[in-house]
Amino acid sequence: MADEQIPETPDGPKDGAQNTPSDATVGTSGDAPKKPVPKRLVWIGAGVAAVVIGVVLFLLLRKSDGPETFTPSGAASVTGFEFNEAKALALITDTKTDQKKANNAIQPVATHVLEQLNTLYGEAFLNPNDWQADSYDTALAVFDEVSGARAKAEQQLGVLTAGSSACTTYSSIVKGDSKLQIQVLVDNLMKPASAVGNAWFTATAQGKDGSITTIRSKGEYIFRNVAGTWMIVSFHVTRSDQPGVATPTTSVSGTPSVSATP
Repeated sequence: MADEQIPETPDGPKDGAQNTPSDATVGTSGDAPKKPVPKRLVWIGAGVAAVVIGVVLFLLLRKSDGPETFTPSGAASVTGFEFNEAKALALITDTKTDQKKANNAIQPVATHVLEQLNTLYGEAFLNPNDWQADSYDTALAVFDEVSGARAKAEQQLGVLTAGSSACTTYSSIVKGDSKLQIQVLVDNLMKPASAVGNAWFTATAQGKDGSITTIRSKGEYIFRNVAGTWMIVSFHVTRSDQPGVATPTTSVSGTPSVSATP
């Protein structure tokens, strides 16, 4: 599958503009800064159906004329982490469907998706009990096993988490700016069919050598209802860590130069 990039939004989180010194190999992270690192990209598909769902959601979103969004409520923070901004929107295929009613119908799903991604980022980057022990099972719990997404995620810990070298490289990791956009596709009966979460995340890592690294992650996560739980069945994630503290003058965008395709 050809590499794709998550659509950039004008109001996405801003962060540092420098290039990260680190290992350029996909699936590794947390090495002591030595040389500029190109952005790392991984696209993991959980079957043709899941990929098609993602494409449909993206096309529907592009055709949107700016319908109203809402902020999901009731989502729990994980390890003290919750997105600085989270917005949700019901995607409808019938123009006669009332947008407000559709948004009301997806609120429980949007809250569930938000909680799942709070868990992923909170446990993958911010919980010292995880990254100091090089153990990310709590973060991986949001990936579906039957679709194969969990197995693929386990192979890409260097992109999805602080990495296996975090315990020897960092003394602390503190959350930075973050943003989440959730879209839930509904049928004509307003029943949620699938969902996608587009996430932007930054954190500041203090190196044991005194260096500072800004961790940057941008990901698209496709969810489906698996036995009553909304699980990630496909994901497309870009990491672009950079030296120094993030500044509010430069976007998280960039062109990936290293990729992994299953």
